[in-house]
Amino acid sequence: MHPAGEERGGNGRERAVSELIGAILLVSLVILAMAIVAVMVLSQPPPEEVPHLNALAGNSTDAIYLYHNGGDSLAEAATILYINNDPTPVDHSLIRVKNEDGTIEQDSWSVTKTPWSVGKTLVIVQSSPPASVTLVHQGPASQSLILKASFSPGAPDPATSATTSPSPTATTPVTTTVTTTATTTIPTTNATTPVTTSPTATPTANITTTITTPVTTSPTTSPTTPMPTSPTPTPTQVAGKDTLLNSERGGYVEDGSQIAFRVKTGSSSSDITIGGIQYNLAVGDVISLLVNEDSTDVEIDMNNNHISRFSFPDVSVYRGGVFLARGQVNDIWISEFSSMTSSLTIIVLPHSPVWTNFVFDGNTIINGDNGQGIELYDLIPKTSNSFMRLDVQSTKTYYDGGASGYLLI
Repeated sequence: MHPAGEERGGNGRERAVSELIGAILLVSLVILAMAIVAVMVLSQPPPEEVPHLNALAGNSTDAIYLYHNGGDSLAEAATILYINNDPTPVDHSLIRVKNEDGTIEQDSWSVTKTPWSVGKTLVIVQSSPPASVTLVHQGPASQSLILKASFSPGAPDPATSATTSPSPTATTPVTTTVTTTATTTIPTTNATTPVTTSPTATPTANITTTITTPVTTSPTTSPTTPMPTSPTPTPTQVAGKDTLLNSERGGYVEDGSQIAFRVKTGSSSSDITIGGIQYNLAVGDVISLLVNEDSTDVEIDMNNNHISRFSFPDVSVYRGGVFLARGQVNDIWISEFSSMTSSLTIIVLPHSPVWTNFVFDGNTIINGDNGQGIELYDLIPKTSNSFMRLDVQSTKTYYDGGASGYLLI
């Protein structure tokens, strides 16, 4: 028999060994759990890169135009387009790429696969005017909404919305286009599944809005590219009375003035270059040119029903009442037009007397040194020979054409 003390010592050593083994097992379990968590975290695929870009949408009777206004490029293979919420994507054989110089590639996008980058326009051929367009980026494992645009009905034919007021008539907005560009990641395993959780803006009368903001969970929006604050106003039909204004005082064309017309068949095609991008115009297109600010250094030339110059620093162009583009007009050629209406207004502010010659409807109003201010309304080609020439600078004002009325101030 062992002494009692020896038995107690043996039990103590056994308990110490048991506690040590337990501690080692506990530490091992903790290390194993941490390793499992680390493997789970590190094995997750990195988040997909979502392209961020700004885009402007416009349409005509037979096409949709998506202009890349800044940001990342989109590859052809990673781009999905839906028209009017049709679940079937647009076939890329119906899309052409328009380059920065205004040329349109001969082959379809499905063949050229040109990246959609800044300055390029996707031209989507349609058999009828669309109500909306949705553009989605297809990543390896998810889709991302890039653009959602809704188009409202176009403006009425200017020939049917005429009045005969001899003074400026308040303009009336007649259409609106709401464009939302946002990025929302939508996990999916089917590259052709239409997006149903896009943050579609609610159309608001008298406003055209572009919103662009990349988001990851709930989209937020912030304003971006400047857009017109109102769509095409209804112009005023004018009488076209023969008028001449030639003054050594400078003037300006009033903000909000506009001219509208219908493109007719001519010996050559019609087009307008705005912001360095050329837009081809089709026969039957109703075009409105809206002046966005009080403008000097401007010129207009029209003759025999064609337009060869409309040089302004900031103009919004509408086709069929739908916004097409905004910027400086670099070039224009309208081979033939009809149904012209106008609310273009010249303002010559009062000043110290200088030489001025002003003839309205064949009657001389001012001839000699004079400092009165002059407002001349609704500029349009004169009735006698369909001629109109305007040159407004900071040091001179020249106009030879037609007008509906005037005011001395």
